[in-house]
Formats: sequence, C-alpha cells, structure tokens
Amino acid sequence: MTLKEMKEKVYRLIEELSDTETQLTDDPDYEKKINTCINIVQNELARIKKIPTYEEYDTNSGNVMELPEDCYQIFKIKGCMYEILGNEIHFDKDYLGEVSIYYYKYPTKITEETNDEEYEFELSQDALEIMPFGVAGDMLKSDPSTDFGAVYSNRYNELKQYLDSRNNAGVIYIDTSEAID
Repeated sequence: MTLKEMKEKVYRLIEELSDTETQLTDDPDYEKKINTCINIVQNELARIKKIPTYEEYDTNSGNVMELPEDCYQIFKIKGCMYEILGNEIHFDKDYLGEVSIYYYKYPTKITEETNDEEYEFELSQDALEIMPFGVAGDMLKSDPSTDFGAVYSNRYNELKQYLDSRNNAGVIYIDTSEAID
C-alpha cells in the first residue's frame, strides 16, 4: 500500500476526501498533520507487528559496530560471540569474518517531503487495515467540536488487541506416504 492510498483511506473515514483530482483534502490543517500522524501510528504498529530484516557485517573492519540506525530490537546474531553495550555490538575480538545480524526495524520515516505515490509501507496487511483508525483518532483528537477522535481511537485500540505479534515462519509439510527406495 502506498502513502497516497493510506491518506485516501483516512480522509474517506473522516469524511474529508476531496472531490477534486488535484488534492486529497480541502482542509489545510489535515493536510499539514497527516504525514506526522501516519508516521507516529506506523511506528507504534511496527513495535507490535515487527518488521524483520538483517545485515551482514565483516569483523575484519573492526570488532565494534554501531547498531543499525533503523534497529528496534536485535533478535539473533550468527557467526560469533557478541555483547550489546548501549548502541554498539561488540564482537569476539579473536573472530575474523562475516556475521549476520537479524533484527526488527522501524519503518522508513514519513516526513513532509515523502512522495505519496512512491512510499510503500513495510507493515503487514492486518496492521495496515487498522492503521486508518489510529491516524483518524490522532488527527481528530484536538478537535473540541466532535467526539470522533475518541471514537476512532477506541476502535483502533480495540483492533490492536487482535493483531497477532508472531512472525510467520512458514509451514513445511512432509509427505511420508510414499516409500523411498
């Protein structure tokens, strides 16, 4: 899903989607804060529905490595012994070679300069489906003339409880019905 598609869902939900083709909303206040609200909600959802990734590191270039900038949480390092101290990984000083660092990352940040049509969300489909409620709640919570902010926030919080935080490792089926000669 692109950033533009997410914005369309949010504006449609809060009934602010413009009828013109040149802009998604006619409300300049919503237009100014939607990217910030989307970024906040996607970071919250990324801590529930984690985004796995990995990085290779060659200890020949040093036995201390800064944690990747987008690192939320390390879940495995393969190749040698290590310790994490602050925002650094200290590898066994006697080991020379490649190590694989598997970690959960924060999604790519959304700023005011982010291209709506090129930005692709890294979150899973189930997280993206509840995201508009969280964004709508954040966008409307400061509007004193309506309670819709609370309504959308409550719905978002309810739906978050149903997200499955496990990562799918796939399923392997072994058929043992045929004999091997």
